[in-house]
Formats: sequence, C-alpha cells, structure tokens
Amino acid sequence: MFPITKQERLVLITFGLVFLFGTAFQYVFKKNPALENIVNVMDSQTIYPKVDINKVSYDQLVKIPYVGPATAKHIMDYRKTHGPFQSLEQLKSVEGVDRGRFEKIFPFLKEPR
Repeated sequence: MFPITKQERLVLITFGLVFLFGTAFQYVFKKNPALENIVNVMDSQTIYPKVDINKVSYDQLVKIPYVGPATAKHIMDYRKTHGPFQSLEQLKSVEGVDRGRFEKIFPFLKEPR
C-alpha cells in the first residue's frame, strides 16, 4: 500500500467532513422543511419588494440581488437611450443581461404598465 502524505490525509478528512455535513443538512431539511425557508431568505419578497424597472434609480438597482454596478449602469443607459421598457422581456436586450441573469432578477421586478 502507498503511504499517505499529510496533505493527502487532510484532503481526505476535509472531503469526509463536507460529505457528513451535507448529509446532515439534507436530513435536517427533510425532517423540518421550515428551516429551508430560513436558508432561502435571500429571495424573499419581504426583504426585496418588487420595483418598477422604469422608475427604479441606480442605487435601488444595485440593491437587487444579482444586479451589480455594471449591470445597473447598462440598464440605466439602455433606458436613457431607448426610453421606458415596454416589457421585462426587453431587459434581455441590455448588455450584460443574458437569459440566466434575467431569470435571476425577474422575480424582483414589476412588469411595466
């Protein structure tokens, strides 16, 4: 058998601990589904109420999950150049907002009227 180095032993122990903690969390969440709501609080409408894409300021945009300063600037520039958004789908035309990012920020935005 090959000798195991100290670093390899540490990697194996770390992997084992991650596996054990993951299994324990799965078990706890299965037994008590209410705990999962605590973990998913980031997506809560209570913390992040929906905003109107045509009225939101740059500072408010940056506070929306998954919208960073660059994306917020692109949204503001697009709105300045093209006028108000007619639908949220139009956000996909903004630089830096691909389908994946759109799906993440969509729940935090109101449909324009």
